[in-house]
Amino acid sequence: GQAPASTAAGFAYPVALLGALLVNQLLGLLLGMVSFWTLEVTGALMAYRFIAQFFSGALVPLWFMPGPVRLAAEWLPFQATAYTPAAVYLGQIEGSGIAVALGVQLAWIAALGALSAFVWSRARRRVMSQGG
Repeated sequence: GQAPASTAAGFAYPVALLGALLVNQLLGLLLGMVSFWTLEVTGALMAYRFIAQFFSGALVPLWFMPGPVRLAAEWLPFQATAYTPAAVYLGQIEGSGIAVALGVQLAWIAALGALSAFVWSRARRRVMSQGG
């Protein structure tokens, strides 16, 4: 292990890690709610894992990806789960870029939280319980 790239990275990394955890949990929640409309979620899980690992920068860091692929990855929420904390820690994102990256994570948390609340409001109508 190596120390964070800078003092700012050392302070921002735990915040980025918490943001990554929240984004990842909200994505998992949305994926889990797919089961309210389907009988089998294995296919959705497999597709999600492949897409999430590729576009999060977990397999190949985003800074190595070609321009159009990197642009697509930066517009998806997956980069907020692995790339952002790693890039902050390693110094790939520095200065005001750290605040921007954390802001992007916060925006995804808000958007995914709102989407989760909406999907949950629809999913609750599909639940049927019997008994007393």
